[in-house]
Amino acid sequence: MAAPTLDDIYRFIQAEIPNAKGDRLSEETDLFGTFEIQADECATFIEKFAQQFKVDLDGYLWYFHHGEAGLNLGGFLVKPPYQRVERLPITPAILLKSATKRRWKLTYPDHTLPKKRWDMVINKIILFLVFFYLLNRFAPLLLEKFI
Repeated sequence: MAAPTLDDIYRFIQAEIPNAKGDRLSEETDLFGTFEIQADECATFIEKFAQQFKVDLDGYLWYFHHGEAGLNLGGFLVKPPYQRVERLPITPAILLKSATKRRWKLTYPDHTLPKKRWDMVINKIILFLVFFYLLNRFAPLLLEKFI
């Protein structure tokens, strides 16, 4: 199989991001920022890229490139990983380098993250409290109705 070219990367990008056309696409285009791709769409894009170009993503650190989908109430109290680091753009040049080497070849800045996602722990506690509040509130009504 021949080494991927920048044109191969552009074709992939244009297939995955419909509005990535014309003069908005260059080697240094910030794909997620320019085309307003966020969260799960970013993750799906990278997974498809890795699959098509057979790239090992072991070194890929998602939180440098995009946030997460959904409501993160714990994130209001404790910063999630993507808010603890400076965002790095993913460009066609980076994708080409990774596709050529078949490994994610981006060097990330030194950083430290907590061993535990405290924002997620807080989310679970909130969910637990809401569940038991609802159970306490409505279980007697349901039991009374069906028993």
